[in-house]
Amino acid sequence: MNRESVLDLVNKLYLEDLVIGKNIPKEVTIWATGVMMENFDAAESEGVKDKVVGKTTHTREVVAAGEDIMNGSPDEKWDFSLGLLICFLHDIGRFLQAHKNTFSDQVSGVDHASLGCQMIKEAGFSNEIIEEAIFHHSRIEYLGGNAYAKLIRDADKLAILRVIERLTGMAERLGYSKGKPCKIIVDSFVDKIKVETKYLVTKADWILFFGTWFWDLNFEVTGKMVCNEKIPERIVDLLTREGMGGQDLKQVRAGMLEFKKNYGIQKN
Repeated sequence: MNRESVLDLVNKLYLEDLVIGKNIPKEVTIWATGVMMENFDAAESEGVKDKVVGKTTHTREVVAAGEDIMNGSPDEKWDFSLGLLICFLHDIGRFLQAHKNTFSDQVSGVDHASLGCQMIKEAGFSNEIIEEAIFHHSRIEYLGGNAYAKLIRDADKLAILRVIERLTGMAERLGYSKGKPCKIIVDSFVDKIKVETKYLVTKADWILFFGTWFWDLNFEVTGKMVCNEKIPERIVDLLTREGMGGQDLKQVRAGMLEFKKNYGIQKN
């Protein structure tokens, strides 16, 4: 995308969006979209530009997911604007990390959540709730009691799961090979164990890795949306297309059925 197209995208997603305009302070929106555009302009390769554009889109998708989760769980008595603000700012550190041409914290040497907290604090938009939520949003687990940290963890996962087919294509561009999932990924899904991205080798690993997130959702409404949007079936379909079969696929199907039953959905 050229600069004019990206600027149009930013305007449409953020500066002209009624939900953003109603709930996010204008100075925050201007600052964050400025970060997006500055890092697009500073990109030295098409790969980095693509990453900045991808995170620009992903950020709005996470805001939408957070909105859906809060609307579906009114008993939590959310501060709606605070929840959307955290969703909006959760990946702000990714825009600087993109210049490493990877979104792996381990490979880049950049802890994007910590960097994001630092950026938000320096811009004057942080508080204890926001900082805790953003710092923990991508950790392998969160054991604290901050409802907004739980919200952003669910919203981030839900937004990604909703576009899993698109991300499968991205896995190809990142160089993940064809082939069945590695045993550690299959076992992690079957045993409901969290797994780190460093173990991903094949495109099928990438797909099933997202399935391991099913066992790390905080709100019932998130799980129900995952089921209602047929994400378990979509993951099985993608794995089948990658050539997965036999006992491994049977185990994954069984795990998907168990997940759906947990949310009161009995049919396959």
